[in-house]
Amino acid sequence: MHDNESENFKITADRIKFKYWSEITPKKGLDVVFRSHEIHIKSGPFTILTDINTCELFHKDLYQFLQNNGLKLIIVVVDKSRASSLGWNAQAVFGKASESMILTFIEFLQKKDHFGQIIIESSDIRHDTTFFRKYLKYVSGGVPALSLSHVDIKNMLTSLSFVSKNNNDIESQVADLFAYPSIHQCLVDLGTTSFIPDSHEEKMCQIIQNKLIKFPLGRRSFIKIP
Repeated sequence: MHDNESENFKITADRIKFKYWSEITPKKGLDVVFRSHEIHIKSGPFTILTDINTCELFHKDLYQFLQNNGLKLIIVVVDKSRASSLGWNAQAVFGKASESMILTFIEFLQKKDHFGQIIIESSDIRHDTTFFRKYLKYVSGGVPALSLSHVDIKNMLTSLSFVSKNNNDIESQVADLFAYPSIHQCLVDLGTTSFIPDSHEEKMCQIIQNKLIKFPLGRRSFIKIP
C-alpha cells in the first residue's frame, strides 16, 4: 500500500471501531484490535457480534474496508506435515516462509518500479534474527535471478522495522484478519473442506483473490511451501 493511502486506511478502520464500540470501551473503540480468531468465535470486544443485526452490519463494513483500498497481499502458507517429512524444523520453516515473502515483495517492487519498506511484528529473538538475516541476504547480495544488484535492492527496500504487539498498527491487524481465511482456502484447494455459500470464509477468500499480486503466466502471490 502506498504511504499516501496508509493514513486513510487507518482512519477508515478507526471509524468502524468508533461506530461499534464508542460507548463500550475506554477509548471510544480506538483501543479495539481486529483479531481474526476473536471475530470468528465472537469473544472479547466482539461479543457484540452475537446480536445478528450487529454482526451483519459489522461484517458488511469490514468487507468494504478490506476491499476498497490499494492493499495488496502476499500470502505464504506452509504445509507442516510435508515440511516435517523433509526434516524442516520450526526455524527452517520460518526461514523458508520469510525468504518467499521477501523475494515476492522484491519482485513486486521491480514490476511496479516502486520502492517500499517492510514492517514486521516482532515475535522472538530467533524468528526476528532469521528474518533479518534473510533480508540482509538480498540487501547485501542482490537477486541475480531478477538481474538485481545489491544497489538495486537497497534502492527498492528502504527500511525494515520490527514493531511490538502493543504497536497495534492497522496493517498488522489486517494481516491477522486474513490468516485464518488463507488456511481455509488451502483446505478448499486440497478438497478437505468446501465453502459454505455466502459465509464469512467465502467472502474473505474472495477479497484475498482480489488483493493478490498478479505476475506473468498466471502466477499470484499466494505461495504454498514446500
